[in-house]
Amino acid sequence: MYNFSLFEIRLDKKSSNNNEWAKSINRAIDIQVEGFEHFDSGKKSKYKVVFKDYSLLDLKASDFIVPSNYYFINDIYVDIKRQIAIRQKSDKELEYWCKSSYGLSLPFIFQLILVKNNQSFIHSGAFSYGEKGVVMSAFGGIGKTAVLARVAYKE
Repeated sequence: MYNFSLFEIRLDKKSSNNNEWAKSINRAIDIQVEGFEHFDSGKKSKYKVVFKDYSLLDLKASDFIVPSNYYFINDIYVDIKRQIAIRQKSDKELEYWCKSSYGLSLPFIFQLILVKNNQSFIHSGAFSYGEKGVVMSAFGGIGKTAVLARVAYKE
């Protein structure tokens, strides 16, 4: 289990019986949370994300009326192509099914949780110029870091 100030991540007990799946998911989580500050499991989080093995999701061919990639089955959103499913179980818990670690996107899950808490993630860079602070927000890959490096080099 991983515990952050806003939420905790844990694996479903039944899914954890699939050792190969559990090892793969734990490895992916370790990689994706590297550098994030997290706490021991003694603290209580505001929100819980439970990862589950997609193969344990009871999906029948009759559930899918029109061939497509996305479905809502009862209260579960299912992406058949990516083999992921999501359900808001309660105000405090999100269930996330994935077939393998390739279906695990913690940035996507972080954004869902932030939206649920009326917050947002902003990709940005910042520097001070004189006595003022400058924040540049934009999508990744357009040059924020290059500008910051140039500013730092000139000072």
